[in-house]
Amino acid sequence: MDSPTPSTAPALRLGEGATAAAVEAEIQRVTADTDIEESVKQRALALLNEALAELRQAERRRAAREEFDAAAKAAPERLAAAQSLLDGIGAPPPLALDGQETLAALEARLAAAEEKYDTARKESEQADERVRVRILRRLEIPKEQADVAARLHAVTTALSAAIGEGTPVVSEARRTALHASRAALEAQTAALAAELRALDAVDEQLAVESELSRLRRLAHEAQVDGLREAAGQKRKADAQAARDRAAADAALAAATAHPLVKRVADETLVLATRRQAVAAQLEDLERRRAALDARLPELEPRLREAQETVKNFGLTPAIGYLLRKQQRELDRPGALRRTLAVTERGIADAHFEGAMLSDRRAALADMDSAVAEAMATLSPPPSASEVALLESELRTRLTAQREAMTELSRQLSSLVSAKGRFYTSQTKLLVVTERFSKFIDEHVLWVRSDPPVSFADVPAAVQALGFFAGANAPQRMVQRLQTGLATYPVEFAGVAAGVLLAGMVRWRLRRALAQNGAATAESSSTSILPTLHALLLTALCAAYWPIVVYIAAAWLGAAESTNVEKSVAAALYYTVWMLAIVEFFRLVFSRNGLGEAHFGWARDMTARFRTDLVLVMSTAIPLVLISRAIGEGGSDTDRASLGRLTFIAAVVVFAWLMHRLVRPRTGTLAVLFSLRPGGMFDRMRFLWYVAGMGSLAGLVALAAWGYLYSAGRIAWCVQATVWMLMFLAVANATLLRFMVLAHRRLALEQAARAAAAPPPEGTGAAPPEPEADLSQISHQTQRLVRSIGAFAMLGGLWMIWDNVLPALEMLRSVAVWGRTTLADLLLSLAAALLTLIAAKNIPGMIEMLVLRHLPFDQGVRYAYTTISRYLIVVFGIVTAFNFLGVEWGSVQWLVAAMTVGLGFGLQEIFANFVSGIIVLFERPIRIGDIVTVGDTTGVVTQIRTRATTIRDWERKELIVPNRELVTGRIVNWTLNDSVIRITIPLGVAYGSDTRRVRSALLRVARENPRVLADPEPGAVFVGFGDSTLNFELRVFVGSPEDLVPARNLLNTAIDDTLREEGIEIAFPQRDVNVRVDAQAAAALAAIATHQPVEPPAPPARASGAARPAPTTPGGVR
Repeated sequence: MDSPTPSTAPALRLGEGATAAAVEAEIQRVTADTDIEESVKQRALALLNEALAELRQAERRRAAREEFDAAAKAAPERLAAAQSLLDGIGAPPPLALDGQETLAALEARLAAAEEKYDTARKESEQADERVRVRILRRLEIPKEQADVAARLHAVTTALSAAIGEGTPVVSEARRTALHASRAALEAQTAALAAELRALDAVDEQLAVESELSRLRRLAHEAQVDGLREAAGQKRKADAQAARDRAAADAALAAATAHPLVKRVADETLVLATRRQAVAAQLEDLERRRAALDARLPELEPRLREAQETVKNFGLTPAIGYLLRKQQRELDRPGALRRTLAVTERGIADAHFEGAMLSDRRAALADMDSAVAEAMATLSPPPSASEVALLESELRTRLTAQREAMTELSRQLSSLVSAKGRFYTSQTKLLVVTERFSKFIDEHVLWVRSDPPVSFADVPAAVQALGFFAGANAPQRMVQRLQTGLATYPVEFAGVAAGVLLAGMVRWRLRRALAQNGAATAESSSTSILPTLHALLLTALCAAYWPIVVYIAAAWLGAAESTNVEKSVAAALYYTVWMLAIVEFFRLVFSRNGLGEAHFGWARDMTARFRTDLVLVMSTAIPLVLISRAIGEGGSDTDRASLGRLTFIAAVVVFAWLMHRLVRPRTGTLAVLFSLRPGGMFDRMRFLWYVAGMGSLAGLVALAAWGYLYSAGRIAWCVQATVWMLMFLAVANATLLRFMVLAHRRLALEQAARAAAAPPPEGTGAAPPEPEADLSQISHQTQRLVRSIGAFAMLGGLWMIWDNVLPALEMLRSVAVWGRTTLADLLLSLAAALLTLIAAKNIPGMIEMLVLRHLPFDQGVRYAYTTISRYLIVVFGIVTAFNFLGVEWGSVQWLVAAMTVGLGFGLQEIFANFVSGIIVLFERPIRIGDIVTVGDTTGVVTQIRTRATTIRDWERKELIVPNRELVTGRIVNWTLNDSVIRITIPLGVAYGSDTRRVRSALLRVARENPRVLADPEPGAVFVGFGDSTLNFELRVFVGSPEDLVPARNLLNTAIDDTLREEGIEIAFPQRDVNVRVDAQAAAALAAIATHQPVEPPAPPARASGAARPAPTTPGGVR
């Protein structure tokens, strides 16, 4: 309720009879009144503007009511006029044709008649559209009347409750708006009633006008058909006459004329024959275009009718039946696109042929030059008496040839125009067909095709079994077989002999397949040919029984067959491919088959697969056959009872097989899951089980609930998906075996080269080229094969589910939150899943297929693949959020605020992320570089978003944050040049020959295979030590990985060489000099002669002096 205002401005009481002009005056008064508060004024003006709009709407509805009344009043007069025209239209006049008319005159009359026909066709479509709109309005008006009555009641109630509310200005404005709304609704009620009366009045008038326009269209259509046929006949007659003349002339020239004249006459005959073919092609093209033009006006109204029916009545079972019927009758858009492509190529070919013909005709424009050029080709030249006659004959024949070219060029131009018109008609039909097909695909799966299952279906199913015995079908089949044997014994005997011979060949192929597998399992082959041979043998053996079933289906589906036989034949055709696939995989999993002998699959797994596939062949295929046969020729009751029960039974069989396959712990595929413990398939094994069993349970529920058609379509897609995955498994295993055999061959070649290579000799030799790393090749190969398999799976899924995915458009009507629908949510999840798959596979494929063939090292390739992975993830995230309606413009400020907050809270992580980007672009370190960080030296193995991994020489992983690599100090031994110097210090004894030492050291360096010749090694006499002559051997190696091996080899060789040269490697020595006095010398002499030594007399000392310490014999205290 509005707050009171101190304004006392008087308010005009408009009342319920207010007009638009009075409301406009009140709006001006309120706008100009300065005593009214601004908020009150705005509220009052809004209500008054609403009232003005309602009053104007009421005026328009009153005018519409008057028009409806006038139309109802004039309906009888218009009906009489239309009826008079219809009575006088009569039969269409016969087509007036003059046998002397030329083709050009007929084509001009045809063009005028086609223009009139187009006008009449449009008028007929408009008349039919008026009838259709009338029918729809008759259905819509009662709903609108009920809605208007409810709104009028609400307005009346609000009007009585709104008296006295709010301020006087707002209260009066609200009251005026309600009165205006009531006036508009009352005018709408009267207009709807008048429209309903007018529709009833013009009912018969519209029907007569529609019939009149239809008859006019048919009359013009008859004129067009007659003129088109006459033009075609005239075109064919002219072409035939021209060909006859050319043939007669060619025959005459062959008998009497010069060979040159004969050649020209033959070329003219070819042109006339081509003209005749173009005329026939034109006639066929016009006939096909007329058929397309006749179909298009029928298809568009059917599409509009289906759309309006679904809109007004919803997805009822009747609508479902109509949609399924239209789907069967509708052309396939793919086939129309292929036909359109053929027409497009035909237009280009006709253009090209016309251009070539124009060039040839231009060469004959100057007849004298053409005759002279032809005469110049004669060898030997004719005599003088023959020249004039030959030139005259050539001129006559070349003139006839030029006329033939002119007529053919005109025909080709007409052909191009006709093909263009046909292309336009095809395009229009394709557009309407695609729209219709898309509409059907979006709605047909959501319509219940049958009533829900009940106990009454059991006796009905038993009764439906009589379908296969109806009309004495078994006895008739036996009679047909007996009659066929009696009538065509040779043909039947040939077929039987062929089947028997094929069976014998199959038996021999099975033996060859088993022998191939046994030989492959016992040998270490390096060729893929035995595997390809086994694959071919498997396919040939699997084709036997499907071919036998196909022959039986062809015999059952003959023209004289009954409905039961044709239905069984159609079901057999459907199950042929299923039988072929099951038999193929049964042979793949056979003993010594592809699975065991070539792919190395576990024997217990292949045995369980064989058992499961035998169960499919013995139970599921017969059930599918019965269900399909009932669906093809049985009644609706038969399909809803026996057809549905057999379908459910087949799904249950497949569910049992799914249970045996994907049980998380003991299923057949558990062996495959365990090959990569911790992988995606192993971690999600419970999800696969729930998804597989849940999908099949959903199919059973759909069929039981009455959505049998939808369940059948989805079941086909599920079944095709399973077979596709199994085929991809075989293809993946074949590719992996090819790679394994190639790696095995490469390993054998490396071993042979290593065994045959002579020991390194000479000086300054470069290190040998490193052999391929087989483990790395195997990892890259597996990644490539997995990537190819992933994208092949996505492509196959898209092709299989393409006709079902449009049904998800219906989910756009299910809102999840705001404007986001369930379809948007599913698309967002699909985009996230595709992003995950693409981020895992596309960078690897880029590296394997593109980057490895470019002059990039491993670090550059890693940078490109990592950046491409980041871009894929960013693009996928943006796409997923766009599906959810979250666009950048609406969240950029939120993202900016979150970025600032995260920058403060997670600055270390952000710093590491940015540093990682810098490392990838600036590349101070790369994958494979040898670096020293702190006291750790190792090889860079990974550069991730947050940190870089370095593996040291003890194969321990060091995780270094990227920030330290950018801001800290590191040593990169292989950044620009991997060549490193080794310095070996050495000391020899004094007196050694220093020149011999240097020579020996240089010889050792040059003989070492790891030492580079450039830069050349050096030996330096660096100085005199305490007890040695000091030397240094300075050499260069190609990589830091050669430091330790080269140092070891050099030290060993230096020791051996110096030992051989007699040069002593000195060791530290010390000389000790002792000073001895006379008394000590005497003591030492006594000791040497084994005489007693007398101790020396102690010296005199003063009183109180300290006693001296004892001394050694040398006088050392």
